[in-house]
Amino acid sequence: MKKEKAIQFRPWADEGTRAKLDPLETLDEVRALIEKWQDTTLEDLPRVAVDSPDFYDALPCAVSAIYFLGNDRQGLLYIGKATNLKTRWRRDHDAPSLNHAKLEQCLDLGDVELAWWAVPTHCLVILENLLVRLHRPKWNNHVN
Repeated sequence: MKKEKAIQFRPWADEGTRAKLDPLETLDEVRALIEKWQDTTLEDLPRVAVDSPDFYDALPCAVSAIYFLGNDRQGLLYIGKATNLKTRWRRDHDAPSLNHAKLEQCLDLGDVELAWWAVPTHCLVILENLLVRLHRPKWNNHVN
């Protein structure tokens, strides 16, 4: 009878990066970010008008963030996540082959701003999910 080789699981990581990959550490970090969020309003976040000529210059480079799209009349329209906000926005909204229906709708509303909250990359999915459930923006698909 042939002996099967046991599956070897890799350790989370070396000690220097363990906190970033350990699920319990990540949950503690998410809890701390949520507590910080309780005292934050969208007006406290960095923001730029979507139709501003210096829009891309105002976006941070190589920053992971939860981003918020909205205006005063329509309120919060969309919450998203990006491991690199500038690259994400350029890729999803500037390529001529993409469907621009939402962006065109956004620009038609006027005075639409993009605000962002810089957070660690490993917390993006959890925080985006929580914020979408909490705020239920118009353009996000809602999960009950």
